[in-house]
Amino acid sequence: MRPTDGRKPEWRPRGPALESRVNRPARPIDPKRIEVIDDATVAVLSAMTPAQRVERGLRMSAFARSVPQAGIRRAKQEWNALMVAHEIKRRFAGAE
Repeated sequence: MRPTDGRKPEWRPRGPALESRVNRPARPIDPKRIEVIDDATVAVLSAMTPAQRVERGLRMSAFARSVPQAGIRRAKQEWNALMVAHEIKRRFAGAE
């Protein structure tokens, strides 16, 4: 309901899906699942400028999306580019 005294209404999250995410307890960090990079990788990344590291990250992200994209195109040859892009977004959003 809107307040009648001219104030803006207070925003509150709504919907069962949002409520379940908001009220979900945080998972504890499992030290066995933390991956530590080796010294050679540290040396390579340290030698890069920040711009080079960002560029490398963007290329890795593009590659990570291209692999399942190729699989989807092969499995669903009748899908157009928009349908493939939607499926990639769905998969990367964790909807599986």
